[in-house]
Amino acid sequence: MNKHSGFTLIEMMVTIVIMAIMVAFAVPNFSNMIEKNQSLSTANDLLADILLARSEAIKQDALVSICPSSDATTCTGSWTDGWIVTLVAAPNTVFAVREKPASNMTITATGGLGTGLTYNGRGRRVIAANETITIQKGSDWQYVLSISLTGRPIVKEIKI
Repeated sequence: MNKHSGFTLIEMMVTIVIMAIMVAFAVPNFSNMIEKNQSLSTANDLLADILLARSEAIKQDALVSICPSSDATTCTGSWTDGWIVTLVAAPNTVFAVREKPASNMTITATGGLGTGLTYNGRGRRVIAANETITIQKGSDWQYVLSISLTGRPIVKEIKI
């Protein structure tokens, strides 16, 4: 008696077709998840650097700014180019540098935040206004970083 065990060609083809269908449904959702995570990561990086600027302003008892920077040394460009945290009295003193975020990332700021944010030695904003920075990649989610009159930042997730 010659008994063989294993899969037939038909069983193997049915399994491959089922796996292909499952992958076809999973890939679009996976790319949305990647875009959402990249946006969240950028929002958290910006939040961390705003908190760093605030704490350094208190520690140094001096004006400290976080501002967009296209060259990682001066306050030029837009938030999409990256940003730096620097001491206003000594612009060469840079506490943090963030390079350009992921491609196709949109970062928009309202009001005076387009040119940056400055904290005084008491940890308060130099210009008191409620302003926001919106971070978005893709079309499903955006993260809004709100900065209060006192300078306290908060990140909110918004489904579009």
